[in-house]
Amino acid sequence: MSSTPSPEWPGRGDALAFARLLLRRPGSVVEIRAPRVRRGHFTTNASGYFDDPAELVAAVASIDGDAESIYITLNPVRRDLLARAANRLVLGAKQTTGDSDVVARRFLGLDFDPARPSGISSSDEEKAAAHALANEVRVYLESVGFPDPIEGDSGN
Repeated sequence: MSSTPSPEWPGRGDALAFARLLLRRPGSVVEIRAPRVRRGHFTTNASGYFDDPAELVAAVASIDGDAESIYITLNPVRRDLLARAANRLVLGAKQTTGDSDVVARRFLGLDFDPARPSGISSSDEEKAAAHALANEVRVYLESVGFPDPIEGDSGN
């Protein structure tokens, strides 16, 4: 699958900064995975392994709007997984990252989604409650010495 850079992509700057952060240590590799990527009348999954931040962003941009969702491993995975799809996405990938492929824990991911059925977006009240809880956790973690967090919001 071609990953042609798109300088016009609105999220490019933030995505590139985030990719550089994830891949800041030499030798780091992360996986991008996207289930249900639309290609014509068909949908398929896509997966790829990246050690180049610019190629990672180009690959994400190439499926933005065509994928139901796009995921990235926050923590680095085995470098030899690049052999599956080095700095590119592959449609219909049969093998993806497993827990045993993670080589280090550099980030602690916390998710504050409300309990609700899959596929149903949060209400405004649920989003406000999630933000309030995330803020409480951030304040607590700072009080016990955690570094400043990286915060994101999927919008749903």
